[in-house]
Amino acid sequence: MSRSNFFLFLVALCTLFSCNKVADTLSEERAQEVVESFAAAYFNYDFKRASSYCDDESIRLFRFLASQLTQADIDKLNSKGAAEISVDSIVNNDDGCYAIVSVENFLELDSIGGVSHIVESGTFRIPLANTLDAEGNEQWEVRMAYLPRNEKRSRD
Repeated sequence: MSRSNFFLFLVALCTLFSCNKVADTLSEERAQEVVESFAAAYFNYDFKRASSYCDDESIRLFRFLASQLTQADIDKLNSKGAAEISVDSIVNNDDGCYAIVSVENFLELDSIGGVSHIVESGTFRIPLANTLDAEGNEQWEVRMAYLPRNEKRSRD
């Protein structure tokens, strides 16, 4: 291989790796946008909007959760102000892909028939899936097998 061909090969290889890095960065940005939008809707009990970021299997959980809301829960939601969301990280490893989300000022429902309460802060793991839409374009969606649980128990 001549010196100029070798140089061109190195440039092409570097370009390939940098393009993959840009694609990974753009994909992670899209995943973060989906998680932020989903979490803002979910933790403010806008289930219709939250479900638009989920796979079809997750929608049954919204129906269940909505059926558990009482008038007292709705009154608390209306009086507390919006929950504040921040995506701490997107993790993609052998265990799957998920986002770690911090939430402040949210309503936590207790067990069935229990009393809901406002929680100052919590941390949640939101599972994600990278799929293809009908046109073959990459898309991120939330894939909930169960309702997100607060991994950081507050002393509220």
